[in-house]
Amino acid sequence: MVALVAQFWAPEEPLAFFSGISIWPTEMLRLIAFMLAIFFMFKASFDLRANAKKIEAEFSFAPLKLTPFRWRDLGIGFEHWQMKEPPRTSRFPAEEAWQAYLCRNKFWPRFIRIGILFVLYCIFAFTILHLFPQPPPPARGEMAFRIDKIVFYLAGVGLLLLSFYVVDAIQMNSNFIRMFAREVTKWSRGVIDRSHRSPPLTEKELSAYHEIFFVAQRTQIVAPLIWYPLIVLTLMIVARLSFFDNWTWPPNLVLIYVITAAWVLGSAILLRRAAEQLRETALNDLRRFRLLGQESEAKRQTFDELMAEIRDLKMGAFAPLTEQPFIRAALFPGAALGLLAVGERLLDLF
Repeated sequence: MVALVAQFWAPEEPLAFFSGISIWPTEMLRLIAFMLAIFFMFKASFDLRANAKKIEAEFSFAPLKLTPFRWRDLGIGFEHWQMKEPPRTSRFPAEEAWQAYLCRNKFWPRFIRIGILFVLYCIFAFTILHLFPQPPPPARGEMAFRIDKIVFYLAGVGLLLLSFYVVDAIQMNSNFIRMFAREVTKWSRGVIDRSHRSPPLTEKELSAYHEIFFVAQRTQIVAPLIWYPLIVLTLMIVARLSFFDNWTWPPNLVLIYVITAAWVLGSAILLRRAAEQLRETALNDLRRFRLLGQESEAKRQTFDELMAEIRDLKMGAFAPLTEQPFIRAALFPGAALGLLAVGERLLDLF
């Protein structure tokens, strides 16, 4: 499509890939980035739903009931997530917490949250871009200038929507985890029986153990979402390299890209922090129960097994720091740009 446009609508701008004189490779990469952003949003949505069904089957949760659209549901995503009872003194059903989480992740509540963030960030970005105008693109002809502007904004909108989608999914999961750290959950009889630890342990004593593995199952899908916006951002950075044309890097554009990347990475860091805090809370609860059950050798041995399993858990947000998706994703753009710089140098030599 870009080749046809270059040939018939904007003949003044040559179509060349590695000569450093054409904007068309840049426009191609930006269009790919835009399409990837749309694809990643759909993929994330499907993966989260599939994971939810798997969790419901494994933890004996009833599926969320389908309800007709109600205007008051739009504000559910902004409600403060807390239980009425005092922290760590009362108990609430894990299924109830899960369904409250799913309600906040429905299309319309998420659409409103992302929409508000998108509008506010667009106002900020347009203000920055217009206060410090960018140099004109190295294009030839009026049509090439117009196409560059349209494709630039399309790719930018795609990146922002994807970034806010991922940030929202991660942030909602972080809030969900923090709720487990404040409260003691009740699990169904089927979940307790499958653990093969009751007896000697009671349902309450097993609660923290189930919370940890429940969170690990969910974050196994949520944590890797960090890759999606950073892949798209890397493509947009590559598209602006002088490898293709005489592009420059205005400070305002760099600032917008840096803030977007930092926002996404920050949400992933907070997710891991919430998970590690939950792990520490669970271990403290199990240590306390172990002290209270000193008279039973079977209980002490079972508590030791549970604590060892929780300490050794390396799944989802509980993975070691070097295996965390946000660490690898943060290194990905630098590695990609480094390889491109080497390639550009080799082309210059040969």
